[in-house]
Amino acid sequence: MTRKRDKGKDSSGYQPQSELVGALADVLEDQKAKAKARKEVRAPRSPKTGPLKTVILLVLTGVSAYLWFGSPEWLSTANDNPVAPELLDAGARMEIYLNAIKIEDFKAREGRLPRSLAEVGEPQAEVEFEPLGTDGYRLATPGPEGIISYISSESLELFLGNALEVIGGVE
Repeated sequence: MTRKRDKGKDSSGYQPQSELVGALADVLEDQKAKAKARKEVRAPRSPKTGPLKTVILLVLTGVSAYLWFGSPEWLSTANDNPVAPELLDAGARMEIYLNAIKIEDFKAREGRLPRSLAEVGEPQAEVEFEPLGTDGYRLATPGPEGIISYISSESLELFLGNALEVIGGVE
């Protein structure tokens, strides 16, 4: 008992397939036309650079090149040392002094010299350690006027000198 539906709408709202395809084609064409209209409205504008912008760009490029490659004297900070040489010397002597105390403590505790400064703790900046025989050692660090060195056979207090006063630790 199959009934054939006739072409056209019936009371249930049925539409033949060809009418649906036609309606869909109309919707797609309408969307395409709207998209084209939007594209035309938002067409990118070519950027306009005026002569003033070009001149400013060239001047800034020239100044940058001068500062980068010209290395002007007035810009150099190579010879600016805000720390006085006496203070640098006192600081270097204090670094050696602190490392010597660590080495002497290690030697009293272990009965031998350390193999390196790392063995006695974190070494102070740029201090070099050199064992001299079984009991002696040399510590050295760069100072403001060359290498400052201490040999363990010397008096540590004489080596330190007035470094504490210069640094401001003792009045």
